[in-house]
Formats: sequence, structure tokens, C-alpha cells
Amino acid sequence: MSLGRYDRKGPVKKGANEHLLRLGERVRMLRERLDIDQATLAERCDKTQPWVSRLENGRLDLHLTSLFDLAKALRCSMVELLAW
Repeated sequence: MSLGRYDRKGPVKKGANEHLLRLGERVRMLRERLDIDQATLAERCDKTQPWVSRLENGRLDLHLTSLFDLAKALRCSMVELLAW
């Protein structure tokens, strides 16, 4: 029986892009570090709460400009945002 792929946090969702999942985890961690909810983060980067939810769950592929907006909203550098 195959257990599938694993990363540091356990099984990777089948069919999901591993990089998008890790980015989502990173965004969630940085958001929680600021003690803000998804709606507040969405407001800070001119997005919606469902957009942030899809991002954090690895179901949203981003444009480069959205990454810059996220870094600014999370008060971190692009390097910190993408460091996993």
C-alpha cells in the first residue's frame, strides 16, 4: 500500500501543487504571527476573505504583483514570505 508523498508536516494533498501548499502554510503562519484574521489580511491587500482562504489552502496560483501585495500586508520581505 502506497502512503503517497510526504513533506515536513505530513501527507501532501493528492493533485495539489506542493509549492502552493507551502506558500499557503507560510502565509497562514505570518498572518497568525501578526494576530490578524483572514478578513483583515484580505482588506490590507485589496482582496476578499475567500481569496485568502484559497491561498492558505494551496488552491490559488498567484501573480507576482499579488506576492508583493501580500508581503506588504504581512509586513515582511519577499524573501521572508517565500522562505520555507
